[in-house]
This record gives sequence, structure tokens and C-alpha cells, in this order.
Amino acid sequence: MNIDRFTQIEIAEGESQLAELLDVFKRKGLTGQLPFGARLDKVVHHVAPQNFRALIVTRRDGGWVADLLLHSPLPESSAYYGSPDVLGTPDALPHPTYEEAVWAGVEMIARLLAYAQTPAALRT
Repeated sequence: MNIDRFTQIEIAEGESQLAELLDVFKRKGLTGQLPFGARLDKVVHHVAPQNFRALIVTRRDGGWVADLLLHSPLPESSAYYGSPDVLGTPDALPHPTYEEAVWAGVEMIARLLAYAQTPAALRT
């Protein structure tokens, strides 16, 4: 997937929405930051909040999808295909409402933050 499918206005609005969401998560202790002295793995830098650019919810294929734009793509050596610079809900299975897509995007970000702040030793 490529960020070229989004307009600059969508990206700007998504950056603002993401900043607000990350502030809420941070207040609840979900920061995406590893505990002091924890081991790092190759992917964690790419799924940590400093690599998140924008959360965009758009209408697609008769429904709604949520996409998280990244500043830098995931490495090819990760479990993902290629080097995506966007992670999101499947275009082939859009959500029926905007609100459901927003919640799916929120849940996706929460899971990525939880993954990023879990030491690598606990993930294996």
C-alpha cells in the first residue's frame, strides 16, 4: 500500500486525529515505550509511536476503512509482505459505518503500542 492514495488534507486531518489519540493512550499508560533495559527486536522501532504519521478513515468499496500511515516503511525482513508504509483494516472487508472503522483503527493502534512496549523476551 502507498500513501499516494491520500490527499494532503486527509493526511493533515489524520495527523491531528492521531496526535489526540496518542495523548489519550499516553494518559492511560499505553505509550509504546519499552521499559528501561528491555531488549529490542527489529520490528519494534517501526511499530512504535514515533513512526506513526496519521490515522485516516476513508470510504472504500461500499464501507469504511482505517489506515495508519507510517513515517518509514516496515522492513522487508519483517513478517509482512514487501515494505508497507501503511497499515490498516482490510479494503476487501470494509466496516459498515465510519464509527466502526474509527474504533478498528483505535484498536489497531492500541495493539501496536502494547506490542512496542512489551520486551522482546516476553514476545517469544
